Amino acid sequence: MPISLDEMLAGADLIVRVRATEYATPALGERFRQGFQPGSVRFTVLETIKGTVGATSVVLPGVLTERDDFNDHEPPYRFVRPEGRHGDCFADAYRSQAEFLLFLTGHEGHYVLYPEALGPVNEQLRGGAGDPWLAWVKAALVP
Repeated sequence: MPISLDEMLAGADLIVRVRATEYATPALGERFRQGFQPGSVRFTVLETIKGTVGATSVVLPGVLTERDDFNDHEPPYRFVRPEGRHGDCFADAYRSQAEFLLFLTGHEGHYVLYPEALGPVNEQLRGGAGDPWLAWVKAALVP
C-alpha cells in the first residue's frame, strides 16, 4: 500500500528534530559483515514538533556513520531515504552530528520509530531548522 503521510502525522506520538550525538551502546563488528550487531544511538532533542518528549535525548537502535544519507525525492517525502531501501526497509544509519526528523511511537523513555516500512520516519535534514521536509511537516500539523 502507498504510504499515507496523513496517517503518519496522526499516528506518531512524537515528532522531534534531533541531532545524532553518540552511541548509547556501541555497535559490535563491521557493518555488512557476519556477526555485526547494531548499537543504539543517542539523539539530542533540538525541537519538539508534536507530542511531549519529557527528556533531552532519545535512544534508538542504529549505527553512526560519517556519510550523509539525504532523501533523493522532493518534499513531501513519500519514500524512505536510500539507506532504508534494503534489508528491513528502515534506515538505521545516522550521520554523526547531523540532524534528523524522527516520527516515533511509544511513551516517555520508550520510543521506537513509527512502524511504516519504507516510510520517511527518520529523514536526515539538509538545512536544520530551515529544512523543506521539516517545514512541510510543521505546516501539515497546523489545524
